[in-house]
Amino acid sequence: MKRQGRGRGMAVLASLAVSGLWTFVGWSQGSGATAAARRSEAPATRPDGATSPRGIAGRPAGGNTVGVPVTGVRGITETVATIMQRARTRGLGWRPIAFEGEEVRRRPFVPADDPLAPAVPSWPPQPQGFAAAQEVLLPQVAGTNFKAVGTAAGESPFIPPDSMGDVGPTQILVHVNGRIKIFDKTGAVGGLNSDDLSFWNSVRAGQELTDPEVRYDRLSGRWILDGITIAESVNNRIVIAVSSGPTIVSSASFT
Repeated sequence: MKRQGRGRGMAVLASLAVSGLWTFVGWSQGSGATAAARRSEAPATRPDGATSPRGIAGRPAGGNTVGVPVTGVRGITETVATIMQRARTRGLGWRPIAFEGEEVRRRPFVPADDPLAPAVPSWPPQPQGFAAAQEVLLPQVAGTNFKAVGTAAGESPFIPPDSMGDVGPTQILVHVNGRIKIFDKTGAVGGLNSDDLSFWNSVRAGQELTDPEVRYDRLSGRWILDGITIAESVNNRIVIAVSSGPTIVSSASFT
């Protein structure tokens, strides 16, 4: 695990509409009594309206689990300007650098070559006397190279930062532990440069966040960000933000 405090079991799956809903997923621990009660429930209703007799451990006959879809409340929409106003109030350097230790995992065996593998350069083997074309391939050259987020400057004080980013038509959005930042394709910082707590402030319920993700959806022309809250004594939340359009500027918004 990258950060501690993740939930132990997913109990409710919430559906997200790209038109703009915050979606939360509750995490809870099921007790033996609860599991026994589920096994004695009435036949499950499938999405087509039919009913299925319950099988082992509350599952309908055939081994398929019938889920219960839940639609969350309407999301909270905030402009980038509002988010940045909160971020400027907090400023940089207010969080100490945190080293997140991870459990050491070792391979159960040492990787080795297969002694029975044929001594051929490719598979399937080429016909006898075949000579591959001798073509010199040039390596790709990066057009632009820049540092997106720094640890020493207080932008992302967590080690490891769980680096995530994606590329849209004109911008690059970086989402790491502690920082959400937009650039144009030359590396110039755009209208969004916020700490993660300020960005998720309206939905994080006062908790810290981890496991950042970001994707640019080409079909809808929107940026989609998500993460999870860190909770020790209460249920975790999955937080999701959808942009108002493909370009992130001060007048744009997230829901």
